[in-house]
Amino acid sequence: MVYQAKTTLAIAVILFSSLFIFPSPALTEDKVIALDDCIKIALQNHPDLLVAQEDSNISLTDYQISKANRSIIINGQAKTVERLKANASSDSNFRIPGKDTDIGLFAGLSANYTIFDSKKEKMEESAKIGVNLAKAQFQFVTDDIIFNVKKAYYEYLYSQDTLDLMKKLLEKFQEKKVLSKKLYENGLRPLLDVSKADVGVAQATLDYEKAKNDERIRRSELYTAMGIKGEMELNIVSISKENLPPLKYSIDEINKLAVLYNPEVRAMALQRDLSKINIAIENESHYPKVDIVFALGYESKVLYLFNTNEGKFSDTFKANNWEPVFTGTMTASIPVYYGGAISARVDAAKAQYNKMVYKEREILLNLKKNIENYIVDLNELDKQAKMSQLIIDNSKKHALLASKSYEKGIGTLLDLQEAEMGVIRSELSYLSAIYKYYLSLALLARTAGVEEETLCK
Repeated sequence: MVYQAKTTLAIAVILFSSLFIFPSPALTEDKVIALDDCIKIALQNHPDLLVAQEDSNISLTDYQISKANRSIIINGQAKTVERLKANASSDSNFRIPGKDTDIGLFAGLSANYTIFDSKKEKMEESAKIGVNLAKAQFQFVTDDIIFNVKKAYYEYLYSQDTLDLMKKLLEKFQEKKVLSKKLYENGLRPLLDVSKADVGVAQATLDYEKAKNDERIRRSELYTAMGIKGEMELNIVSISKENLPPLKYSIDEINKLAVLYNPEVRAMALQRDLSKINIAIENESHYPKVDIVFALGYESKVLYLFNTNEGKFSDTFKANNWEPVFTGTMTASIPVYYGGAISARVDAAKAQYNKMVYKEREILLNLKKNIENYIVDLNELDKQAKMSQLIIDNSKKHALLASKSYEKGIGTLLDLQEAEMGVIRSELSYLSAIYKYYLSLALLARTAGVEEETLCK
């Protein structure tokens, strides 16, 4: 199954990476890394995944503890025992320890085995569900880390492309500044054009610096998403901007995938089952518990705590004062009166179960709504990308015409600058649609609990 495969892969990455203390080759070598490399680095370094792995280990130990409760329990034991004295008063209603009885000492092994406890089986089942719940939560953390890497990756690429466009715009404005000065010196343009060119270069420089700062922030966010320090420059592979991958499943089919593979849905279903078992566990508190206890060891006849006429303290440890003994007892306990505590715990467990049912219903409704929204976003962004391509072509033609007109002394510098800005704006709109498309696709894949390649043709 996809869910089990993803969980196994994430665990394998953690176990493998824990064997090494050296940095990832992707970080130590000057080479280009792709999105998959960034995800692998994140799965090796992110502390949230390590915490989730420890939670899984805790759930496994809880399950082992619940299984151990079904086996025999053997302890070393030392305890006092009492024997009725031969000269004890028969008409006494109460036996006074030490007066009517001899206090001895037992040392040996005791074995306890529960022959009937209706809670044990259900508690073991509850612990088993807890293991599966920890796996689902581990997968949820894994998916969250992977999505955050994808989000930071796309935003970083967008900031890089924006920086390149702002640099290109600045270079064009600088060229126009040189051109306006030449035209002014030749008497073809007024001094106002030179002033406008200076303002345009200043504004383009400011936009370029803003883009540089944004690129630095996005790079830092990518490092954080990968769980590493930003001490090295990463050469990131760009993504394909041609032919956006279309979906091959309908909304209903993706909803079915989400119900099967979404870790949040699986976790909530397991929490619901866990709450249902807790109701049964609390109900079983009304029934008896039967234990059988065996003891094998040695027992002293009399324990002399003080030196008396009957014996000395050292006599307690003489061999003739000890004899082998084997005993067996059976105990049964049944609740008689708990002040309504048992019924209250049952009611609380039922309320918790109802709460989980409602939460599961809410998650499924939100899941369906989100899937529909993501698919609508993908369709709209695909249309925006195609429209932006047409606008880019038209903007470039207009900018070329404006440039030629200005050189011939027909158009104004303001028209030329606006035309150049129009090209940049259309290219930014196109890039924004592309990266938002990939981000929405990543959101849809995360919601469905599968990879993007599974959803696309």
